Amino acid sequence: MGLLTNRVGRNEIKPGDHIYTYRAVFAYSHHGIFVGGSKVVHFNRLQAFSDDDDNDEMSDLSSSCPTFPDCGFKLPNSGVVLSCLDCFLRDGSLYNFDYGVSPSVFLTRV
Repeated sequence: MGLLTNRVGRNEIKPGDHIYTYRAVFAYSHHGIFVGGSKVVHFNRLQAFSDDDDNDEMSDLSSSCPTFPDCGFKLPNSGVVLSCLDCFLRDGSLYNFDYGVSPSVFLTRV
């Protein structure tokens, strides 16, 4: 992790790390917990409150991920999703959440 950014390489994260990536050209960040083995557990609000899987941003992961057959596994009625790191990032950059950082340091890293 750099001095001016929380961006990290895949080889720098370890199980239990709080990771995130930006969506919609930095409009918001999507967070998850890296659990090891290229897997991430994260929350998808759309899945938690919708019975219609066609509207879920992660609904087709299990069928579209060529690497991991369990990618996109959803805990029923919860919004909790297990996906591979590639599908979680969706070609975005990987960042490691840094706890205990002062607001001024945090803002310089954005």
